[in-house]
Amino acid sequence: MGVLQGNRTLVRLGTYEFMNNYSKHLKSIDLASDIPPGLRHTPVGKLLEYHNCGKLFEKYDKAQLLVCMCMDNRKQLRLPDNFAFILRTGGGNIRYSEFKISYAVAITYAPLFEIGNAIDFVLAEARRLNLKYPRVNVLPMFYRLSDGKLYLIKRHSGF
Repeated sequence: MGVLQGNRTLVRLGTYEFMNNYSKHLKSIDLASDIPPGLRHTPVGKLLEYHNCGKLFEKYDKAQLLVCMCMDNRKQLRLPDNFAFILRTGGGNIRYSEFKISYAVAITYAPLFEIGNAIDFVLAEARRLNLKYPRVNVLPMFYRLSDGKLYLIKRHSGF
């Protein structure tokens, strides 16, 4: 796990099926008191408390850290809404992901990712991906933050 300290925090999670070879290098966190003093009351400390210790969720208006982990959705972290950006990649490998990380921590490249009208953007991306991957059916949908629901887009052909 890698951590970027400062105003923003990056946590890189490694998921390994066979941990026996690594056990001597791992510190188990089962109670808040197991968290090293230097990490207590930090976003990383709260991450450990939420996921490992069952800490009751607090409310967050903005992400406190960026977590990079494997794209395997069978693994989910126990975190409150808006607490963290989650970047999922194959094996949690963040090599060549600098632009995604930069976007998430808002250091650089922000204008490159300007979306404008979200509905138009989703429709255009679906068209682009359907052309690029003709054997894959890319259906444009919208996730509304205010109610946490998925929506079909009416302007999409067939709806």
